[in-house]
Amino acid sequence: MYSQGSLFRLSDFLRGDEKYHIARVNLTSRHDISLHYHDYAEIAWIEKGSGKHFVNGQQIALSAGDLIMIRPTDSHAYYPSPEGITLMNVAFSLESLELYRNRYFPKGGMFFWTDSALPVQLNLPMNTIRRISARGEECMKHERSYMQLDGFLLFIFRLLTDYETKMSAEGMPQWLKNAINEFNKPGYFKGGGSEFAALCNKNIDYVNRVVRKHTSMTLSELINDQKMEYARTQLIMTDMPIKEISRNCGFSSLAHFYKIFKKRYAYTPKEYRRFTQMIITRGSGGRESPGRLDRTGKNRHLCTPKNFRTCSTSKIPASRPWTSTWSATRPRTNPSWHRPPSRHR
Repeated sequence: MYSQGSLFRLSDFLRGDEKYHIARVNLTSRHDISLHYHDYAEIAWIEKGSGKHFVNGQQIALSAGDLIMIRPTDSHAYYPSPEGITLMNVAFSLESLELYRNRYFPKGGMFFWTDSALPVQLNLPMNTIRRISARGEECMKHERSYMQLDGFLLFIFRLLTDYETKMSAEGMPQWLKNAINEFNKPGYFKGGGSEFAALCNKNIDYVNRVVRKHTSMTLSELINDQKMEYARTQLIMTDMPIKEISRNCGFSSLAHFYKIFKKRYAYTPKEYRRFTQMIITRGSGGRESPGRLDRTGKNRHLCTPKNFRTCSTSKIPASRPWTSTWSATRPRTNPSWHRPPSRHR
């Protein structure tokens, strides 16, 4: 079981009569936001840069165009690449979340209301991300009322609903989706492409063509992708010996397994397990931490709610501190932070 980390409360971000929180954040590879969970809902979208999102015990790639809907039960932390990450996020109460579900999504099954182990993450066209950011910037200039929040979130939900409708019309066939979901089990891995084609009940050459069309991968690459995802999860969530994980993935050679895994994740399986378990154990409680090691073995500073201001101000322009220093994952302990002087009340 993964650690949840520290609890971040919406009330720590709000001032006066504010009903929600919205901000833009710049994170560099020197700065991490420590492992935490919320008593609120959050939508975050990546404007530029890349990195990793460590969420619910799994590590997910982040890149420009990604939008993530983070539920209160999701335990997560951001780890930027050397180029850094610029993101915007909006945080709002569970009461508002319940209202939107009852009014607009009574059947659930989408956005915040899924049973998936991971939060919804969509990679959107950059023009869509820019539209969301522009609307978010307008919200930052006005009183943070329920009317402003409702208008902004409905704007996002409408964009995403239209996008998902379009993608469904152009998306991969259901039989391929079913096969991909079913194949993600060790019992199928040794059978390779022929086993996958049998699950599809299709000719293997036809399956290969459809897979390439909808995933830009060959069938062999897709299968290796499934194997590596299984291996990665086992390395994080279990103490299973690496040799056994390799066998379960259908590899007869441990050396070949190491080669494929390192090509995919830039770490050997042993390094990856040690690295991710170190993140989990150090991500608890929001306490001061000596940091974590990067791949060179050097200590990296770990931002926590207590030290966030001092650890992230090295790249903040003095004239506009509110645009780059904090996010919904940053409790306000100093009321003088982050407000543009021209803000309308």
